Amino acid sequence: MISYENLKKNFKRLADNRTLFHAYLFFGEPQVAKFSFALALTNYLENKKFTKPSKVLNELSIISPIEQTIGIDQVRTLKDFLYKKPFFSEYRTAIIKEAECLTPEAQNAMLKTLEEPPAHGLIILISSFPENLFPPILSRVQKIYFPRLSQIKPISAKNTEIEKIAFQFLKGSLEQHQFFKLINDGQNLDQFFEILIAELKKDLIKNSGFLKKILRCLTTIKQINVNKKLQLEALCLCQQTKK
Repeated sequence: MISYENLKKNFKRLADNRTLFHAYLFFGEPQVAKFSFALALTNYLENKKFTKPSKVLNELSIISPIEQTIGIDQVRTLKDFLYKKPFFSEYRTAIIKEAECLTPEAQNAMLKTLEEPPAHGLIILISSFPENLFPPILSRVQKIYFPRLSQIKPISAKNTEIEKIAFQFLKGSLEQHQFFKLINDGQNLDQFFEILIAELKKDLIKNSGFLKKILRCLTTIKQINVNKKLQLEALCLCQQTKK
């Protein structure tokens, strides 16, 4: 987690001052250390070591999808765990992996817990697709974005140009010839989408609809062998249907 040193310092300070929020959403692309960071934070709360725990943590409960879903019974069990008083830490921590797999009933149950959070409970939702969570849940958690390593490397002139194009796209002012130039380089296209998705995810409540369209567009481009003109048309369609 070398790349998340600033985030680590901030969370250590919050933990030391006992000012952690009751619920967080750690979101970002797959395999960007969201779960590892949550484990290290929990270990710090219990053992004052911001590293991967070397033994089972007493004040931690983790739930994961079962057959790609997280059901209401799992959330109820988690709620019972959170409302018990901790002995080895200031907090009892619940980590929900792949939170986008919460069923509608489970999300409603989670929402009730977020509305009446336990005094010593800390909830960490982890998701690569947070746009699938109910807006009321998103409004009751503090959202922490975990970027890809490539996004937090020193900015090159090329990356700056791609970033400029991405922001022009969001404003609806990107010219077609810029699209063609972008599509001619597959790596540029990947970086463009990374920047675009990261920017939209900064405000999930406002941008959830447009973000879903962008993700569907990206999936089409990646999975279907279309020519450059059709790729351009797909991107332009996303732009035109932003509203």
